[in-house]
Amino acid sequence: MGLSGYSLSSDASRPGDTLEVTLYWEALTPMAVDFTVFVHLLGPDGQMVAQHDGQPQGEVPIPTSSWRQGERLRDIHPLALPPDLPAGNYQLVMGVYYWETQERLRVLEDGITIGETVSLGQVEIK
Repeated sequence: MGLSGYSLSSDASRPGDTLEVTLYWEALTPMAVDFTVFVHLLGPDGQMVAQHDGQPQGEVPIPTSSWRQGERLRDIHPLALPPDLPAGNYQLVMGVYYWETQERLRVLEDGITIGETVSLGQVEIK
């Protein structure tokens, strides 16, 4: 599975808001198992302050085992921001894991492992 892009419901959010993160995927090969996608919002200290884990979801669930090679999919992850979240810049990251083992998939760039998460940039909390 290849991440081809993402979008946010807003570049700046407020405490108590729900930040909608939409991931755009391309199915590179058929997958025999269903993977779980996570989106984490990290504070300046690297601690997670908000998260959403779940199977890919558009208007309906789209388990990865049903993806056909070459198919492009939209995957929506709502992040509920805590009402007491301090203003500032936060890092948004995502990754994929197999829920039965909790093993994360490696992130590859040009065939080389670069980690287990993809940085989606910063989000400003006002």
